[in-house]
Amino acid sequence: MHLIELVNDWAAELTDPEKVLEFHRKKGRDVKSLADAKDPELQHIVQRMVARSFRRQLPKAKTSRSANLASAAAKGRKNWSMKLRNDNRILAAMEMLMKKWGGVSHVSVSTAAKGLPVAAVLASTGTNAAVMGDVAEQARLYAQTLFLAEKYDLTLPASLAKFAGPDDEPDGGDGAIGVSVGR
Repeated sequence: MHLIELVNDWAAELTDPEKVLEFHRKKGRDVKSLADAKDPELQHIVQRMVARSFRRQLPKAKTSRSANLASAAAKGRKNWSMKLRNDNRILAAMEMLMKKWGGVSHVSVSTAAKGLPVAAVLASTGTNAAVMGDVAEQARLYAQTLFLAEKYDLTLPASLAKFAGPDDEPDGGDGAIGVSVGR
């Protein structure tokens, strides 16, 4: 029970923008705000990365939904049944986990249901970590590509050129896309 309260407090702290800023400042990073990119050129890329990250959120949504359905099925229940275990495998897994960790032979339905938020939080944080890592990697690679394209006066790859800002026009008709990296 204490673990559930700890995880809930931790999740609330992670979603507090001021706590996130404070964390990064303690790490020595000069962070002023969590505002979105203001540069229209970058907004296209940010929107593309956000769309990509939403697609990668499906496992988290599925686990959260399963935990929610299992919680609803367990509400008011005192005894286990095979149907309950088969229909709500995440609840049955939580029961087995609590039996092993607690060293007990019986875990009530209501006690197992109390662990469901922990499972949902763990799935969410794992997915979030993977997605954020992917977004950071994509941003790094995109910034490198923009830098090299500008430095050596190269044409952006077709897969990136279509996401360039609407004001970007080819330079001198040679097909090169003018992109400014720093403003």
